[in-house]
Amino acid sequence: MVEYAVLWTDTARGDLEAIIYYIAEDSLQNALTILDRLETKASTLATDPRRGRTVPELRSLDSRRCRNRRFSGVDCTGSA
Repeated sequence: MVEYAVLWTDTARGDLEAIIYYIAEDSLQNALTILDRLETKASTLATDPRRGRTVPELRSLDSRRCRNRRFSGVDCTGSA
């Protein structure tokens, strides 16, 4: 099975950091749980890079965007 690199855009990484810090103000444990879930979801692009929708600004790289139902503003890209 081929594995691909999963790359986070600077915007996505910044959004993730902001979300985690915001949640941590209330509960560090919840923040770490959410962080783990989002990073785990993003890592699935390594083995299934065609999942998700195309990232418009990275179309030339054939990158895809994965979404989390709870945090629809967080994107991660994986290049196929």
